[in-house]
Amino acid sequence: MSIAVLDAGGRLQDRGAVAALGWSAGDRLLITLVQTSVVIHRRADGVFVMPRKPYVCLPATVRRACGVDAGARMLLVADAEHDVLVVHPEPAVQAMLRTFHASLATTEEAS
Repeated sequence: MSIAVLDAGGRLQDRGAVAALGWSAGDRLLITLVQTSVVIHRRADGVFVMPRKPYVCLPATVRRACGVDAGARMLLVADAEHDVLVVHPEPAVQAMLRTFHASLATTEEAS
C-alpha cells in the first residue's frame, strides 16, 4: 500500500506497487472503473500496455470519471495474490474512513 501523486499525463508517481506485483514493460492491463476507484488487472486481453518505464498510467477518461487532476493523491493497494492494483482517489478514501468511523460509533452505542 502506498500513496502516489498523479502527474499531468495520468502517470502515478510510484513504481513500488508495480514492482510488488511483478508487472513489467509490455504487460497488458485491463483498467476498470468501479464507482470512483480504479481496478487494474494484468491480462492478456488488456487494452492498455505497461510502458517501458513501469509506471501505471490512468487514461484521461478514467481520470475524468474519478474526478482527479494532476497533483491528486491516490491510495495504491497492490494485491499480488490476485495480480490486481486498486487505485483510490483521496475523496474515496475519505468516504470509506467516514463510513468506517460511523460504524465504530454505532457499534459502541449498541454496547
